[in-house]
Amino acid sequence: DAVRQHLDASLPPPVVSPDRAAIIRVIAAHHGALLSARHSARQGDIFSARVADRFRDWIRASLHGLPPSVFLATITEPDGPPIARPLVNGSYPPGAALTTMPPELLQLFPSLPAHLEYRFIDRDLILWDSHANLIIDVIPDALGPSGQS
Repeated sequence: DAVRQHLDASLPPPVVSPDRAAIIRVIAAHHGALLSARHSARQGDIFSARVADRFRDWIRASLHGLPPSVFLATITEPDGPPIARPLVNGSYPPGAALTTMPPELLQLFPSLPAHLEYRFIDRDLILWDSHANLIIDVIPDALGPSGQS
């Protein structure tokens, strides 16, 4: 968070504007600066194996026996295109639906600074910096492997 605060001080603030290009320029500036500052980031830097297991336990408990495929259908726009697996330091995949996070999970998960969000991309849980459109970390198969319902 200290890295982010330092970068934010030197970058243009997020804007609300009818000018799409202006918004994209600000996001791109934040993305590039954060990516440069995190150039050596790797999966597991935030979600260590132990932490990822804890998140998986919370997710599994919150499903109350509901199959992951049914859970995903309730939080994701239907009929989206197939999406590549999310990568640390990657952007939110173009065309991927923005999932909604169930309040029950948000109550279990640690709270985040305003610019960070938890999101599911298919069965993977990501930590996403929405201001910079940058994936900070990933828990692969947070909902279980794709062979499971």
